[in-house]
Amino acid sequence: MKNKPIELVLIGDSQVGKTSIINIISGIGFDESLTRTVGVDFCYINLKLDDGTKTKIKVFDTSGQEQYHAISLNVLRQSDGIILVFSKDSIDSFKNIKDIWIEKINQSINMEDFSLILVENKIDLEDSVINEKDILDLKNEYKLDFIEVSAKMNKNIERLFKTITMKVLEKKNKDKKNKNKKNNDTKNKLPSEPDNTNNKKFKITKDKNKTEEKNKKNYC
Repeated sequence: MKNKPIELVLIGDSQVGKTSIINIISGIGFDESLTRTVGVDFCYINLKLDDGTKTKIKVFDTSGQEQYHAISLNVLRQSDGIILVFSKDSIDSFKNIKDIWIEKINQSINMEDFSLILVENKIDLEDSVINEKDILDLKNEYKLDFIEVSAKMNKNIERLFKTITMKVLEKKNKDKKNKNKKNNDTKNKLPSEPDNTNNKKFKITKDKNKTEEKNKKNYC
């Protein structure tokens, strides 16, 4: 049986560069003329990790438009890892990571069951409208890994996908070990021994009168 691909989903506002990030890792390349994603799209990618492990990932590209949020959340529930993307030149896209996207995630799933990473895209731009302390506070509040990338310059894109994929694999291995340990602990529980302290020993004896009566009947 083939292993199921690791499923990753990119979520965030429109125009933050989610599709461009996916196009870079899939080998399509950067395209300035991209239009907005409608609904959900996906692609398969073969990824080689730093330790030489080869793995297949399925990456979902979701629309940031409000009318498609419900579709995005349905995909999110089936995923193994979540990539939260905001743009260096959009303060709203950063604020919405917490106010919209993390809020919706918390309403739908238990965040602790998933591997998440926070991504700032478009770091090729010189000026940023986002305070670094605010990013650090968000990262620490939700215990998120954080990485800066540029789809346009193809900077840290491969590192992003390697990082989130390794997080997913580590979590899967940890969950598997915990499950096996729990099963072994259950199997190793021996049933309690019966309490024989109150058991009485009975001696079987013949009824003498009945034996004599029987002998008389059989006597001839």
